[in-house]
Amino acid sequence: MQIRPVHQTPNQARNQVRWRGLKVVEFAGLGPCPLAGQMLGDLGADVILIERKSGKADPTDINNRSKRRIAINLKSDEGVEVAWAVENTDILIEGFRPGVMEKLGLGPDECHARNQRLVYGRMTGWGQEGPLSSTAGHDINYMAITGALHAIGRKGRAAGSAPQPCRRLCRWHHVSAARRACCPL
Repeated sequence: MQIRPVHQTPNQARNQVRWRGLKVVEFAGLGPCPLAGQMLGDLGADVILIERKSGKADPTDINNRSKRRIAINLKSDEGVEVAWAVENTDILIEGFRPGVMEKLGLGPDECHARNQRLVYGRMTGWGQEGPLSSTAGHDINYMAITGALHAIGRKGRAAGSAPQPCRRLCRWHHVSAARRACCPL
């Protein structure tokens, strides 16, 4: 199998000195993981994006820049063996629902048994435990449940009418996820 670069940025060479040598494995998904991997790659980390073999690479996805990618079938024995690249990596980031990585044999316990210094980053909407842990989490859900959506509206209209969620909220959520992944280093 061949790992190939996805996107490169003109300023990448300038930033690569900071995080050169840091190895990151990102399991493709939605939410904060792609941006966290992009940010680490932009800072010079070697980010390998593990995508589903059945999926097609999106060349317009800006969050894939500064990454190399490999498409494998994680449900096959061969795919899981390839995914064991975590033995030689510093950070693993994944955003699957709770229990998915454990079913694949790639949960935190299994990974830490092979690599004790691995930083295992899990980015789920509602955490690993609790009443909402098995449901998908999105910014609009968070704002609705906390009551923030009720207070957001257009000037001159009653609170709660025609909510206008802040577009930057999503971006800042992803940025903080990338910072949390780097803190233990």
